[in-house]
Amino acid sequence: DRILLEKNILCSFKDQKFMCHMKFYFTTNTKIVFVLPFYPGGDLFNFLQNHGPFDEAATAFYITQVAYIVSFLHSKNILYRDVKPENFLIDENGYLVLIDFGSCKISEEKSEIHCSFCGSIDYVSPEMISGEGHNLMTDWWSVGIMAYELLFGIPPFHGDTTERTLDLISNSVISYDSKIHITSVTKDFITKLLNKKVRERIGQGGYQEITKHHFFQGCSYNNIINQKISAPAIPEITGEYTKNFDKFYINSAIEDFEQSSDPSFIEECEPLFEEFKK
Repeated sequence: DRILLEKNILCSFKDQKFMCHMKFYFTTNTKIVFVLPFYPGGDLFNFLQNHGPFDEAATAFYITQVAYIVSFLHSKNILYRDVKPENFLIDENGYLVLIDFGSCKISEEKSEIHCSFCGSIDYVSPEMISGEGHNLMTDWWSVGIMAYELLFGIPPFHGDTTERTLDLISNSVISYDSKIHITSVTKDFITKLLNKKVRERIGQGGYQEITKHHFFQGCSYNNIINQKISAPAIPEITGEYTKNFDKFYINSAIEDFEQSSDPSFIEECEPLFEEFKK
């Protein structure tokens, strides 16, 4: 079901330039293969690691796009649940493109509560950890984590272990490294996104509530959404095509598409492939 949902999202919204869309897909005897566009700038996390934290203007440029695409998904009743720099690729013009829709959930209503635990540990919301249930507001929490990370280079509640990280998210008060200067307006924006009380967290009113915050005062978000201004950094794409990607991915071995240790399991699951053969 999750793979089918991801396929449907990737095949929809082709006019949405901030979302990755499927070129085509096919099946082999044992695999479902998604063929996606190539974005030469690599992912935002790798870019952040190589270039260091961004200033407030650059952060506002990127978070404008993140907030816009999160709001777009919410308008389609799609809860993303995995907002993080690794899931945003950079196109040749320096703009973001969202990928990886494997954690998405369709909500029948915007207030619908879900009780599953998913996403990446540093970015999960307190309500997801507590098990009280989460809704669309969990994505705005992750946007706050991402904004902090773009400014400081690390997530605000990162611990040495998974247990420690979850404890910090649930119980710790956010702090700001005094060695990196940010304005009180930026602190207010992030603090409001990272309010542990869901009903008090900014984002209840969607994109308009987010972008009317003074954090975005210095940028023209209409021009950003219409990609009419130059990005703070344009990826270098001459020469080696994969230079902007983490070596872990570049050096990974190519998997044998047809390798299977249990052919009977494949045969048993064959009916599940029918939807992908249409």
